[in-house]
Amino acid sequence: MQAKTNIILVGSIPPPYHGQAVVTEMVFGIESKNLEKECLNLRFSEDLEKVGGLQFSKVKTLIYGWLKLLTYRLRNLTSNPLLYYCAGSANWVPLIRDVILLGTVGKLFSKRVIHYHSGGLPEWFTSNKAACFLGKWAYGGAWKALALTEAVDVPCFKNTQKVIVPNGLDVVSSHESQDEITVKELLYVGALRETKGVGVILKSLVHLKEKMPTGWSMHFVGEWAIPEERDYWLNFIETNDLGGYVKFAGRLTGDDKWSAYADASLFLFPSHYESENQPLVVIEAMGMGLPIIATRWRGIPELLDEGKTGLLIDAKNDVSLANQIDLLLNSVDRMNQMSEFSAHRYRTLYTKLAFEHRMLSCLIS
Repeated sequence: MQAKTNIILVGSIPPPYHGQAVVTEMVFGIESKNLEKECLNLRFSEDLEKVGGLQFSKVKTLIYGWLKLLTYRLRNLTSNPLLYYCAGSANWVPLIRDVILLGTVGKLFSKRVIHYHSGGLPEWFTSNKAACFLGKWAYGGAWKALALTEAVDVPCFKNTQKVIVPNGLDVVSSHESQDEITVKELLYVGALRETKGVGVILKSLVHLKEKMPTGWSMHFVGEWAIPEERDYWLNFIETNDLGGYVKFAGRLTGDDKWSAYADASLFLFPSHYESENQPLVVIEAMGMGLPIIATRWRGIPELLDEGKTGLLIDAKNDVSLANQIDLLLNSVDRMNQMSEFSAHRYRTLYTKLAFEHRMLSCLIS
């Protein structure tokens, strides 16, 4: 009989809702007869506006996490427990947090698996010597570095083994044919911020309105991450007379979120977000059988099969986005073919079950 692996899983689960937190919640929920686990939820931010910033509450959470990790290690002195840890983004606050946790008490764990959800860390370390030094101290010596995709590199110091573990999740149902849809709904799901492509979408709608005055609407699902951006783009909508086309639903979860996907005809995700990696919302859209227009950015092209599940454009190109939307909205047959390919690609590669099997093989083997 295979001996059980003792493991402490360290990360943050929702709220707030973002890709890393959602995936961490799935990892916390993995069960196996060969795994003896303990979960340490370190929620450093209560909402999206505070993610990456510095607040006193984060210091208290950091102290709590440090003490919990130390206590766990002392309780398991006679074994060789595994530490699973979700690394932060290319930002000073999460890096310092990782240095304090991984670079001190984390060193007491001889086997460490670091899961990198955010893109941009290697580039930051290359351009910033101080960040690189601290990164080597925090992440160096890890047993495995888990990357989401070949397209987005992760830090691998001191012979760390790099392992590709694509994201996966549960999608409740498949999308249906668009034959009888008269008003086609464009959909965006995610944090509402400039770098996620919200501004590019709104600019593209000005061009689209000239090409197609009627027959479509734009649905944004998510919360504004930066108040100043919200004010700017709401004014843009009013100035360009887009109010009759655009609606904002706020953050949706559960059946309400899946209903938004099911009502949509086409999914838009023209991100150029600095920490983008392998966005879960694109997987959700594929699982619901939606054609997708997204950017050639970080791990997004690897997610999609260009020309089959959707179309790719260059980042920050609102004219190209408008042209591609116009192209697909006027080709129902092509959209239905893409719908079938999207659902098939999800079922083949990106289910929650497939993700759990990949994670378990990394943690136990």
